[in-house]
Amino acid sequence: MSIAPQTDALTASPRSLARNPSFTCYWIAQTSIALGESVTSLTLPILVLTTTGSVAQMGIITAIMGAGRLIANLLAGLYVDRWDRRVLMLLCQSLIVLLYATIPLTWWLSGPQVGLLYAVTGPIAFLGSTQLVLGGTALVQIVTREQIERANSRLQTTLALSVLVGYLIAGVSIGRIGPALTIAVETLTDGCALILLAFVRFRPMAAASARPRTGWGGTFAGFGYIWRDPVQRWVIPMRGFIVGLTAGALDLLIFRLEHELHQSQSSVAYLFALATLGGIAGAVLFPLLRRRLGFGVTFLGSLVVEGLVFTAFGINDGLVIAILLGIGYVWSDTLSLLAAISLRQKRTEEAYLGRVTASYQLIIWVTTPISAALVTGQAQRIGAGETMIGMGGLIMLVALISSLTPARAALR
Repeated sequence: MSIAPQTDALTASPRSLARNPSFTCYWIAQTSIALGESVTSLTLPILVLTTTGSVAQMGIITAIMGAGRLIANLLAGLYVDRWDRRVLMLLCQSLIVLLYATIPLTWWLSGPQVGLLYAVTGPIAFLGSTQLVLGGTALVQIVTREQIERANSRLQTTLALSVLVGYLIAGVSIGRIGPALTIAVETLTDGCALILLAFVRFRPMAAASARPRTGWGGTFAGFGYIWRDPVQRWVIPMRGFIVGLTAGALDLLIFRLEHELHQSQSSVAYLFALATLGGIAGAVLFPLLRRRLGFGVTFLGSLVVEGLVFTAFGINDGLVIAILLGIGYVWSDTLSLLAAISLRQKRTEEAYLGRVTASYQLIIWVTTPISAALVTGQAQRIGAGETMIGMGGLIMLVALISSLTPARAALR
């Protein structure tokens, strides 16, 4: 599979990202978006609960957003590969800003309007998932092939910081101005990102001849491309399976800490806040580990660590060790994530990258609800600790099996 060189004026230096103003604007824009999303991820459920007093209403909103993401992952890859990615990114970002702005504005002018949430959350989820697919493709048109690992490392480092800061902002803002007006933070950060994205220049796609045909054949071409790649046919489903398997990990961990280990809610919050340090450390160390150890050791080794951490979670009964394990889990998961993303960006022809990225996202969104239901149901029957031990063993088994496949290759 050919990978076209990326050597125009936009990415002239193969070594210094600081000399690439398009990447700098893109980097700050993505950080700004992540900051707003982390605020809203806590604020929106609280807004629904405060307004309706109903957990069922929260579930309906979650289902609407899930449907929006599923539809996006079915369609986005085709249009990301067919249309101008820069124009599409700016269009999606503009619509996201407008949709989020309607929530605080309506609450301020007319009071609570639950119907508005039903109307806007689906499109917001659709556009957000489309932006995720775009984010997985845009980088290869902004930086050189040699810069991909370092660029992903910088993005993931500041994304992890944004999550931590966003949670703190949400906690302070909700108490002072309420959840509806707090969503204005998302509007502000997304608006700043839109301005920055307008200054990002994309290098033209190299393989224009591979523009997709319309219809379902074009939509699912990403799966065919993954299957034809001897490495990605293992790595992408494997990563999707691990993400799906661990989808219920958040619920399991909260349940184990609160109900089995009798920890307070504040202790749980501290654990999740401190666990983000693992994401920062993993993102910073990733380029070095990838360069020194190669893809195979970095990717499969991170899965082994992840499995060990899950097993230890099931055995441990102390908060301090749980915090250290949380840091270790996010660290290993970040390494696995960045290795898989960088591999996909390097091995996939640019004209197929949108569909391959969307196919990966679709694997996750199909497996996640099934896996979450299975693992939480199992935890209800035998306990969260025992379930987490089983999950850890399964993750390590997947890593062992994968070491016998082309995924073990120390790709440079």
